[in-house]
Amino acid sequence: MKKPVLTMGLLMMLAFLLDLYRMRDGKSLFYREDFIAHSCKAVIVKLERRVPDNWKVYCEHNNLSVEIKYQTPELGSKNAKAISYRRLANDLSFIAQNSPEETLMNVFIVRVRSQQPGLIINAVSEGQYLSKLATMRDPDYISEHLKKTVQVKESIE
Repeated sequence: MKKPVLTMGLLMMLAFLLDLYRMRDGKSLFYREDFIAHSCKAVIVKLERRVPDNWKVYCEHNNLSVEIKYQTPELGSKNAKAISYRRLANDLSFIAQNSPEETLMNVFIVRVRSQQPGLIINAVSEGQYLSKLATMRDPDYISEHLKKTVQVKESIE
């Protein structure tokens, strides 16, 4: 080999052209979503160890999504919506207490979908607001904080 730099250049150009060809299918060698650091992934590592079996926790880029399926219907009782919303507030507090506070602050959006027979509640908040729930102890402060920072939409199944 008289000119090894030329050979290496040709090999690198071939790898680059193959990567451009594969990039349109989303299978690039040099650029993958797995290699991008997101705070959501760090939150999930700690949160997945502590969540119950009826929870599904995953990331959508830097947004945390939690899906909760309850089997017991609460709609037959007198205060069904109050019980469902209290359960949602407890779930949000559980997420805040069982994830790293500094990391949860950097998560853009936290979406919780609480599903039970007859009622689905979708709640959306920002990670910076949800992380403050970890240190709150007074129920009045918690309810005021949730009213100001969490957007809720309910739908009937």
